[in-house]
Amino acid sequence: MKIMICDDEKYIRDDLKKRLEEYYNSMDVLVLPVSSGEELLKIAERERGDVFCIFLDIEMEGMDGLETARRLRA
Repeated sequence: MKIMICDDEKYIRDDLKKRLEEYYNSMDVLVLPVSSGEELLKIAERERGDVFCIFLDIEMEGMDGLETARRLRA
């Protein structure tokens, strides 16, 4: 199972990644942190169907979280 974290602030990505890995420590879970909506879209396209959950920041530089979500759904 893959979980993606999209946030432009590194300390938030790192903290959430650590917490998710601790919570799912006995399961086969891969946490993929990314720093932008553009990066998330590229990886999501490549990982199509394998991503279980996405934690998406709303306010980010460049493409914001709402636009990223719209493009993911399209």
